[in-house]
Amino acid sequence: MTLLPATRPLEKFSLTSPLGIRFWDVGANCPVLGGLIVTATAPHGQVLRAVQTSSGGYAFPSLPNIRREPVAPDVDYFFAPPTPVRFLLEVEDPAGRFLPAHFTVNAPVQGFYSLPGPTRGWPGGYVPLFSTPGRVALSGRAIIRAQLRDATHGRAAAWAVLEAEVGTGADAVRARGVAEPGEGAVVIFLPYPESNDGVAESPPHPPRNLTDQTWPVRLTVQYEPDASPPFRPGTVPLLERVLSQRGGTLLDLLSPAHPWPGAALRFGTDLIVRGAGSPPSATLFVQPFV
Repeated sequence: MTLLPATRPLEKFSLTSPLGIRFWDVGANCPVLGGLIVTATAPHGQVLRAVQTSSGGYAFPSLPNIRREPVAPDVDYFFAPPTPVRFLLEVEDPAGRFLPAHFTVNAPVQGFYSLPGPTRGWPGGYVPLFSTPGRVALSGRAIIRAQLRDATHGRAAAWAVLEAEVGTGADAVRARGVAEPGEGAVVIFLPYPESNDGVAESPPHPPRNLTDQTWPVRLTVQYEPDASPPFRPGTVPLLERVLSQRGGTLLDLLSPAHPWPGAALRFGTDLIVRGAGSPPSATLFVQPFV
């Protein structure tokens, strides 16, 4: 048997992607594994499209004005990273599952990019995407729908963030949705809380059907329509700005102003939230933060 001589590599080098991004499906509570168009716009206007990785993330192999030369394998690219460059990232979903998202990133970024601020409903290392009102219902999840209207100006409460808390105590579940800009429609997908059929009552009640199960729903809203920038008609505001809006008030009646009292979610039935004094075209009024 002839043994081949041992080989020794003459040279090694590695390339580091300056920006990698993963997305989180807030409605389904899982990573988005594909189907998105992700672009980055450089300060001078050049637009580049990300490539999808085998793991479902999106990467930019190179970006303008960011050093890209090979480095030795034992040298950390981020030990002395190049000067950061600010890019505008834009996300579109041709399948219509998610609202468009715009956010800014100072690249290069070590590891996967995380949106600044608290992660409420998604893990670190992901950018959240919120469902469109027309998205196909997600199997096994409860659905809350509303159409939000600005109580002051009478227009759609575009990009308002609606948060639902369903159930009570430690078993309560929470989820959020974002109002689309056209009519202010918003959908929230969330898991059902634990069944309350095991709660002791006196006298004991007969077993309930699953479809008879109900849970109390409390809603809160974040809404600042006049914040500037980037809230301009016909534009997509920055995602970090949408999520940092201050709290508004949900109103059941406009005159006199009366807070929305709450509702109940029934198993297997969509909850459509509607204020007592609202016409069909304006299901719930939002008093913005002042």
